[in-house]
Amino acid sequence: MCADITCLIESFHVCVCMCTQEEYRCTQRAFNERFNALKSRKASDIDRIEERAARVRDIQKELSTPLQTQQTQQTQQQQQKESVADKGYDCSHLVQWQDVLNVSDQEVTVER
Repeated sequence: MCADITCLIESFHVCVCMCTQEEYRCTQRAFNERFNALKSRKASDIDRIEERAARVRDIQKELSTPLQTQQTQQTQQQQQKESVADKGYDCSHLVQWQDVLNVSDQEVTVER
């Protein structure tokens, strides 16, 4: 009788192990399916973003004008002032927006 109970317990353990393995396989299969679906969706999203980025680059090339450096801008401003002065106009009272919008370190009173 003891042997029968031992055999029954071993059979039960084998059955539990098989059920656990089957549950593990089902969970793993479901995870892999969800992962593959998400991976393909992300890949299509990346492709769409790359297409849009390429289109933005194309538009940017179409609209691009040579960028001016700050030195070039200052040179142009100086030339404009000189040409105005050559014509006899007094523009010294006019405010330059670049001077108004630029802030120096001395103007900032926040502790660092």
